[in-house]
Amino acid sequence: ALAEAQGDGRLVAQVHATLGQVLTGLCRYQEALALMDFALQTKRGHARPGSSVAVGSAFTLACKGSVLGDRGDFAASHAAFAEAKQLVGDTTHPVANSVLSWEVMVLLWQGRWQHALAVAEQSVELSQRSSALLPLAIASAAAGYARWMGRGDDAGYAQIEAAVGWMEQRQVRFYTSIYHGWLVEGLVRQQRPAAARRQALKLLERARAGEVLGLAAGRRALALADSAAGDHASALRQLARADATALRRQSRRELVLNQHCRAQLLAAQQRHDAAHDLAEAAKAEFQRMGMDWHALQAGASAAGQR
Repeated sequence: ALAEAQGDGRLVAQVHATLGQVLTGLCRYQEALALMDFALQTKRGHARPGSSVAVGSAFTLACKGSVLGDRGDFAASHAAFAEAKQLVGDTTHPVANSVLSWEVMVLLWQGRWQHALAVAEQSVELSQRSSALLPLAIASAAAGYARWMGRGDDAGYAQIEAAVGWMEQRQVRFYTSIYHGWLVEGLVRQQRPAAARRQALKLLERARAGEVLGLAAGRRALALADSAAGDHASALRQLARADATALRRQSRRELVLNQHCRAQLLAAQQRHDAAHDLAEAAKAEFQRMGMDWHALQAGASAAGQR
């Protein structure tokens, strides 16, 4: 209101962009996209690579890219990151690393582990050059997740734990639900359900604060843990909660990940035909989104039910 009263169009756009970035963090995507698109349209004609206007627009584009990636529109997401990186240029401004941090997250969501690892290592290098400790921890966690998922490398999982430990020591809470979700996944895969539930408490604490990006992943992992323990009713409740957070964000990719998880729960109940059909449907949807690694996983699940 103050900016509008002053007739300062550039400041109005900046306020819109900042509010859009905040709403992105809360996964209020429709409002966030409208605000960020307004700001980008206003600023686009005035941005020169490396300028303050360009740097601000680059972070807005990175936030927009994260929203599009979470929703499974990976082509549009990567286009936003390409434009953001063009605006940043070769500056060492902290925003350059913020762009890389969001880009690597979208690549991880898409299951492009090797590409994600390359971008994470680029972020590590930039963080070390600029002595930026938080981006370094974020990049380290992302690189660890890429190694763990892409190669089954236990050292990668330990890398996530170390990065999260560093954040906790410094009371960092910036998007940490993502990393807590990864840790819950890992502990379930390691067949450590009690430790997974303790880790899930930290995930739920972040969710109560309004930060829910890692919540569906954690819920899926807990559903698989409940299923392995024979508590199928609890597993279905966990998955219903994962669906709720995915629907809130209109996250197409999360909904399909939930669908594949549901196929795994059906398989555990020996409901092979239903599990096969659901896994095949998930495979087709993964392929449409360009989530090729996940499509292979769903295809293997479907084949196992024949």
